[in-house]
Amino acid sequence: MTSTDFDKIAKAITNTYELIRLDEQPSETALEMLKEAEISLNEAKSYVLTKLQSIS
Repeated sequence: MTSTDFDKIAKAITNTYELIRLDEQPSETALEMLKEAEISLNEAKSYVLTKLQSIS
């Protein structure tokens, strides 16, 4: 994955979160799933950065 891929995923998560928040009664499940997606994205970024550092 490239930085651009991570940026696109982060933007999609942010946009989805904003859409859900517009709902008067946002789904707790949807919010939890988005939080999990955000955590997974951050873990993936960390993994890639660690791998890149070990290559250099």
